[in-house]
Amino acid sequence: MIKQSENYRIIANDFLEQGNIIKAQKFYDKALVLVPNNIKLLYDLGYFYDKYINIDKAFKIYNRILEIDNKEAGAYYAIATILERKDKLTESIEYYELAIKYDALYYDAYLYLADAYEKINEFEKAEKNYQLAIKVNKENFWAYNNYGSFLEEHNKNELALENFKIALDNEPNHYLAFFNIAVVYKKMKKFGLAIENYRYSIEDNEYYPYSFLNLAIIYKELSQYNLAVQVISEGIVYNPDISVLYYNRAIFLVKENENSKAIKDLKKAAKLSPSLIKYIKEDEDFSSLRQYEKFNELFIKNDKAKN
Repeated sequence: MIKQSENYRIIANDFLEQGNIIKAQKFYDKALVLVPNNIKLLYDLGYFYDKYINIDKAFKIYNRILEIDNKEAGAYYAIATILERKDKLTESIEYYELAIKYDALYYDAYLYLADAYEKINEFEKAEKNYQLAIKVNKENFWAYNNYGSFLEEHNKNELALENFKIALDNEPNHYLAFFNIAVVYKKMKKFGLAIENYRYSIEDNEYYPYSFLNLAIIYKELSQYNLAVQVISEGIVYNPDISVLYYNRAIFLVKENENSKAIKDLKKAAKLSPSLIKYIKEDEDFSSLRQYEKFNELFIKNDKAKN
């Protein structure tokens, strides 16, 4: 029975890799009937339910693992992630702590626990767990990157830079580390270094729109509006469905007296994100557009008609 159950589990995993969810579930169920207390199988099944079916079913599966062995750190961790997604942060923290209790080297548990503490403004505990995550895995990118972001948010900019640079040592050319380094340099008014690192970030990942956006905003603040338009237009090529890129390009176009193009971009931004209409009407960057009938038709008259 054990051997047959393992065969069914392997077949289920193969179907899952092929994207055949129905057959995968069928063979997981067959395997479970034969050996209902197989923890390895239950972990696979929990992951399957979590990702493809229903997180409540996954929650039950992971609790079943704990009924079999209440020292299974992985089950505590999996339950914690589900609770966090349900916005039950206090409970999720308890489960992350239990995961660490039974596995003191559980890197991901420290990292997610730090993030959970940060969300409830327990900043000292958050920092402690970021540091513990680094201590148990000094070669991982995310602990240094996330800790660096934590430090930057608390204006510990030099220390944040140190962590971002170590993150890059661990995973060279990662766009997010370059992006975060640029954010810090911008805060420090080191615009040249900020521009350089935003460009590195773009070079590594053209599909992260905020590198384009932030770089363009630097050029705007330096009154280099033409460069701002060029950069954000390139960002739109790679990220055509990001409303904030059109919104900000409209700001830059107004500065370049390209008002018709600006109105066209605002129309696109509003179509992608209707919630932006409120900001378009109120934003002083667009005050010069209020003289245009097209702008009023799109954002003023229609709104008055609704009222």
